[in-house]
Amino acid sequence: DGVEMVTAPISLEIFKKEIVPIVKKLQEKGYTSEKGGRCGNHIHISSAAFSDEAQARLILIYARFESLIKILSRRNGNTDYCKDVLNTVSAINIDNAEEVVKNQKSKRKSTAINFNNYNTIEFRVFRGTMNTNVLIANIQLVQLIADLALQELSIQDILDLTFNQLINKMF
Repeated sequence: DGVEMVTAPISLEIFKKEIVPIVKKLQEKGYTSEKGGRCGNHIHISSAAFSDEAQARLILIYARFESLIKILSRRNGNTDYCKDVLNTVSAINIDNAEEVVKNQKSKRKSTAINFNNYNTIEFRVFRGTMNTNVLIANIQLVQLIADLALQELSIQDILDLTFNQLINKMF
């Protein structure tokens, strides 16, 4: 009942130059993504750059802002294919951070952040869309989280981070 677009690993600039025009042509021809409510916009990043510690920071940064990311994802409650990172606790803190990381890394594919691919880490939280501005914003948010995870942040640094500070790092 539909088509899934899968691209080779590319930069945001190449995405804008090569993929956005294709999506716009598909829009002109009447293709949709949102109507069924089940399509996802899955964003893969290379796992090669992420040590175990950086992967843990990636999970904790995501978990820190999961409630807001879920709003931005536009999934509207349909999370069968992207189960929450914080499904066993209501929020991360110093005492449960290691548990949150361990639980996330042991989950199967249908979770917000999937670590089951050999070469990539997959963000499955975003709802599918043909809106190229939303696609670009989703990629930028994942890039921001990934860039932050590569920094030497402590658990406390992550807990102290506000969403405004996160977004300001984008500019």
